Amino acid sequence: MKQGGVINPFTHFNNPVNRSQRYLCLSAVQLPQWWSIQFGWMAFIPLKFNFNCVLFDRLHFILIQVTDTDDMFALDAATAQAWLHLQQFLAHVASSLNSHYKVTVIKPHYPSAYNFTEPFRSNLSGHQRLGEAQEWFVVWMAIVLYLMAVGDTKERQTKFKEFGNIPGWYEILTNDGYNQIWLNRLCLSWLYHFDTQVPCAGTIIDILDRDTKWPTVSWFCNYNILVWYQWMQMEVKAAKDNKEIEALAPLPHHFSHP
Repeated sequence: MKQGGVINPFTHFNNPVNRSQRYLCLSAVQLPQWWSIQFGWMAFIPLKFNFNCVLFDRLHFILIQVTDTDDMFALDAATAQAWLHLQQFLAHVASSLNSHYKVTVIKPHYPSAYNFTEPFRSNLSGHQRLGEAQEWFVVWMAIVLYLMAVGDTKERQTKFKEFGNIPGWYEILTNDGYNQIWLNRLCLSWLYHFDTQVPCAGTIIDILDRDTKWPTVSWFCNYNILVWYQWMQMEVKAAKDNKEIEALAPLPHHFSHP
């Protein structure tokens, strides 16, 4: 389905026969996509990640227990509530930053769309669906990650007397009433490091048809986001009259030779 002229990759499959196929899985959205304002955040979807940090440790283990009725299987109640709380936290942070930075972002479905609060008929199907829900939190982390990067660009650094230089998004969320313990955990997590140890999906662009409001190639590279673009005769010709395009020319050893 198109939204605003852009294909929405998260539109439900609506498969009445196989309900498990109603939503995409993480691996389906970890490939680089053509850049668009609405879905540009997908470039920040991590390819590698772990939940071994305080903020996301609730996702580390999937504990399934037998329910009291019909021998059904379900995520234990405490973990299910913790997942809901984390989902709410990520969604609210994304909404707060998005409303402040005025970025056009089309968001996907929530992890709870995989029914992690409901019982399953078998242990196997339960683990499969809960695993999909667990991984889908990474997609929402990518939205927050992207908005943090946008905030770093627009707001630069805001100085707090007590804390020294901290990100502008931290001030925004503090003023919106977010718990600073959670925000400190967010700062310390791998999510905010933009580290090469956490590679992301990246994006594909057309360097000859770039809106001036779109991020530059150097902006992506500053956050260790890979960028792919075509370099053929049209780009070579354009580079002769455009220094910015010329700077994107591949190095000689990048060309393959027969």
